[in-house]
Amino acid sequence: MIKFRAKGANADDVMVVEAFRLGIVPYNAIETWTQGRDSELSKIRQWLDDWGQGTLIIEGPYGSGKSHFLQYLYSIAVKSGYAVSLTDLDPSEATAAFPKRVYRRIVQNLKAPIGAEQVGFRGLLHVIAENIDTNPVVDHPYFGAIIDTLKTGELEEDTWNWLEGRGAVKGKYGSLWDYTTVANIYCHMLSCLGWLMVKVLDLNGFLILFDEVETTKSMSYRYQFTRGLNFFRGLSMVANDEPVLLEEKVVKNMVRKGEETGLVYSGHFPIPYLYRIPSYLKVVFAITPAVLTREFHKWRNTVPVLELESLSIPHLQRLFNTFLEHYKKVYGVYVRPAQRRQYFRILLDRCNYTSTRIFIKSMVELMDFLRFYPESSIEEIVGE
Repeated sequence: MIKFRAKGANADDVMVVEAFRLGIVPYNAIETWTQGRDSELSKIRQWLDDWGQGTLIIEGPYGSGKSHFLQYLYSIAVKSGYAVSLTDLDPSEATAAFPKRVYRRIVQNLKAPIGAEQVGFRGLLHVIAENIDTNPVVDHPYFGAIIDTLKTGELEEDTWNWLEGRGAVKGKYGSLWDYTTVANIYCHMLSCLGWLMVKVLDLNGFLILFDEVETTKSMSYRYQFTRGLNFFRGLSMVANDEPVLLEEKVVKNMVRKGEETGLVYSGHFPIPYLYRIPSYLKVVFAITPAVLTREFHKWRNTVPVLELESLSIPHLQRLFNTFLEHYKKVYGVYVRPAQRRQYFRILLDRCNYTSTRIFIKSMVELMDFLRFYPESSIEEIVGE
């Protein structure tokens, strides 16, 4: 089969079609292809501006567009002066039961708007060091010495790897353990980063976005599930600037726990979860409807929940028509208005519409069939 591209299409245009083939939208086109979310976006902007709420839950069934919505939130937050990190949770790699692995993903994916650029974790720390006369976090057990070093020189590659959670446990400036009990260490580090971003660089805050949170339930052992919830709870409390995190007593039983919160603390290094108030952290958890939402409300019953439904039929129709124009631009396939209405009805029927993602993938497949078999009727393509 010969594929062709219509005159006037570029690589970005083709990328949109290829991303839709997977049921997603490329980041550089996220705002253009967001449909029917005006109400949700308004609520998101209100939440970003409300520092009385540090945690938000985005809840919706599989395929309703949660990942797309997080990408959009990422885009508008960066433009609004937030440093942002979007992290997919993966039970085989970045499981919440092991906070160091999640921390590693967070710093790996971090982007901060500095001037006209978006810098990563290393660039961020360099800019912070360049913009201070005296070290404002000299008391921090990790970033204090790191910032001092960057003010006068450079970190060795092994030290960068260690600081990013990718190296050995023990480094030149301390130890970063990979146990299930060390959530306090990484929450402490993230809250320090948030504080530095605002106080030194005048950013609006540090937004951490978590996708696929429900995978926390996929742990092999019950204790891993509870430790994952412990990390989420600790980070949520940090984002909400809970004063108890600065002062609670840590007691030892089977593991070290906070006397008031019950949060698990590292036996090697029981530092507070929270570095300073305010932390300037905001955290979003995207999740399918499940027991985990109830867990969040056990911790703080005022945590807002944004319920995300699949797109309505009129918005799907608009998306479909816009996509056909885009497909025509890329591949030169034209569909007449009467056929558009017919194809749209067939898609809704044949994909048994329950999710936006499935519909998007189906419309790409339909157009591909029409492109490869232009002499066939729609009935022959989709079957009687």
